[in-house]
Amino acid sequence: MGGPYVSVLIDTYNCGRFIEQAIESVLSQDYAMEQVEILVVDDGSTDDTAERVKKYGARIRYLRKENGGQASAFNLGFAESRGEIVAILDADDWWAQGKLRTVLKALEENPQIAAVGHGYHEFQEDTQEVRTCQPDDHMLVTLTTAKEAITALKAWGFLLASALTVRRKVLEWILPLPEEMVFMADAPIQVAAMFQGTLVLEEPFHYYRRHSQNLFAIDARDKAKLRRKSKMANLVFSQLPGMFIRRGIPPECMWALLLLREEHFFQSAPPGRARFLWFLLRQNYWRSSQQTWRFTAWNYLTALSALYFGYKQHVSMYEWRGRATEGIERWYKRVLSLGA
Repeated sequence: MGGPYVSVLIDTYNCGRFIEQAIESVLSQDYAMEQVEILVVDDGSTDDTAERVKKYGARIRYLRKENGGQASAFNLGFAESRGEIVAILDADDWWAQGKLRTVLKALEENPQIAAVGHGYHEFQEDTQEVRTCQPDDHMLVTLTTAKEAITALKAWGFLLASALTVRRKVLEWILPLPEEMVFMADAPIQVAAMFQGTLVLEEPFHYYRRHSQNLFAIDARDKAKLRRKSKMANLVFSQLPGMFIRRGIPPECMWALLLLREEHFFQSAPPGRARFLWFLLRQNYWRSSQQTWRFTAWNYLTALSALYFGYKQHVSMYEWRGRATEGIERWYKRVLSLGA
């Protein structure tokens, strides 16, 4: 037989027009398919998804449930899966040739890692344009110190659900996922994978489809979807620290990663003044262990300027804070030298 037994989990909701392309991209992989099971978890679709999937017969394990969101679909699919290795594929995406063979080889050759991610092609449904996104080089991510959070943040974008293949121990460590995460439920799996060691490959092995039904990759002009995404991001990020600190991730590492990730989200969904102030206060609290007490106190005080500047003027605010902080430090040292 050879090779590990692999479960491919395809989660779907009203993606009938895409589901066959996703399934075919798995069935056509150059890997021994007798070593692969494909599970389609249908989160209560009301379109023709069921009819399209059932055409594949015994080649697909079709699991249908009441609509509850991505986390509940993941929980069911992972519980039903039998593979020692689990690969995820969103129903509106599809894999490139060589995906399974390459990631499984990487896992076999690197027994110390828990997961593999990779680059991807971003496919724009309305224009048919393709943009390739990939890291500059292979990255090995181990999320055990606050300093490593920077590398983890760079890797996070290449651990999209359709790019993530994990050993079963990752899922056993993190499941069940909070079912309030109706989307963005791959975030806990991504963090768990990084903490246990993830190899990110340069090669783009899947196609990420941007289309009108996306909940995560949205047009920033769609204010309703933007508000929904922001609300879900707040929920997810509020739950992650407790989930992972209880599982042994150092608090300073967890806060560093999430603050960096939150700041990254600000680029597509700028925060209001109050939220930006709250972010700056938490950021300063996290950094306080690496700062003098005077610097920390000054940062708390000047963070209030966020209520005036807002996020859009944050560059100017940071520059002003930097100059003011340097001036205060120079003044304090001068006072100390005069008193010596």
